[in-house]
Amino acid sequence: MRAPLPSRLPILVRSYDGQQQLPVTYLVEQWKRALAAYPGVADVLENDQWSKQRDAAGRRSVGRNDVSRLIKATDMTNGLAARRAFVLIMAWGSGTSNTRSYRHVPRALAAPHCATRLVDTAATCRQGDLTAAYEAFSLPGVRRSFFTKWFAFAGRANDRDWQPLILDDRVLRTLNRTLATSTKTLASDRRWSRRYTAYVEQMHAWSNDLRREDISCSAERLEWIFFKQNGRPV
Repeated sequence: MRAPLPSRLPILVRSYDGQQQLPVTYLVEQWKRALAAYPGVADVLENDQWSKQRDAAGRRSVGRNDVSRLIKATDMTNGLAARRAFVLIMAWGSGTSNTRSYRHVPRALAAPHCATRLVDTAATCRQGDLTAAYEAFSLPGVRRSFFTKWFAFAGRANDRDWQPLILDDRVLRTLNRTLATSTKTLASDRRWSRRYTAYVEQMHAWSNDLRREDISCSAERLEWIFFKQNGRPV
């Protein structure tokens, strides 16, 4: 089911006027140590095409647009290229605070089916079946907050008016607490695969509803606003 536009949502969106999503910094040496067994994959973390040296301490900076450019330049049928893209997405999603990624990403890369799973789920997202992609994704240590980042970048298709989105815990908190919206109710289903699909559909629907209120806010920007809000009241 589709939820009507919450009365608090236009207020929330307007409260972020003038604010933009900034690039994320990550610590190159920590990632290189964690991924020492995968030098052909980890080299993406020091490629000046996709990230920039930020300071003498070894921090580099990568923005959402940088990751999108990498995806556009990536042959998503190639397992090695897909794993490289996955590593940069995980670094972007982790920043300098989520040190668990130093353990989880190597575990995911070590899985025999890693490349196949990345390639196949990206293709399934591009074909429009988010539920099937969600049900098929399984890599050690990579849970919803991170594999939906993979969907949001690698699953984009240029010829449609909607795209996959990230559903991490902070976004979910804003849905649940700030807007009193349950993904289970949206999907009329307890299964997370269907709840994810319903969430993406609802975010795009709200983006369209906001346009009717003379507020321009893409579903992707809504997702970022929800992330920043992290469940706080409006």
